[in-house]
Amino acid sequence: LAVMSARIASGRDLAPLLIGRHDKSPRLLGFDPKHLEAVHGGMWEVVNGDGTAGASRLPFPDIQMSGKTGTAQVRR
Repeated sequence: LAVMSARIASGRDLAPLLIGRHDKSPRLLGFDPKHLEAVHGGMWEVVNGDGTAGASRLPFPDIQMSGKTGTAQVRR
């Protein structure tokens, strides 16, 4: 979940690295920037709007965060 969130936030193919260091910037995932902007807006609304994670808001007016709902959807 952390890797997925980092990829959505950055638009890059991020992967955890436990030993060593990243020598190159991760490649872009190739998503349309408008699509990423729409997802960023939705994730921002989850915490700062009427979303389900409103209780997670930070008590600092100059710092905001985004989130993902805990709702899982299964298609069978």
